[in-house]
Amino acid sequence: LVTLYLDSLQAYYPIELKSMNPEDWKNLVRPVPDHILQVLFYWRLLKEAGYSVVDQISIVYVNKGYVFKLPYKEFVIKPEEQLHRLELYDDEARALKQYRLTGAIPPRTFCGSPACADAKACHVANVCFRYEE
Repeated sequence: LVTLYLDSLQAYYPIELKSMNPEDWKNLVRPVPDHILQVLFYWRLLKEAGYSVVDQISIVYVNKGYVFKLPYKEFVIKPEEQLHRLELYDDEARALKQYRLTGAIPPRTFCGSPACADAKACHVANVCFRYEE
């Protein structure tokens, strides 16, 4: 993440920088959804911390195989229009906070079984699936 301070606007501008292999970069026509979420979280954190932020965020993809051609693609996003995408993560964070306060494991809504791809990649899946519901 790069955060620019725009003196003329007295506001911060979060920009997510990502590098890609040449083949993926060539086929890129829209930002990767996870990358949108990442920079959107940063934008919201800055705003909630009381910093002035601009009304847009950017994701810049750089071609790792740059050979004297346009080496980057930029996608500009209006964060206010995308905040709804964070709701699932906000719910998960609230459930985790509740678990830490009470020790009660929240109901699983994201992973259906320990065999699903998300559970296999999750570092706490063993806790979620330890007990029968």
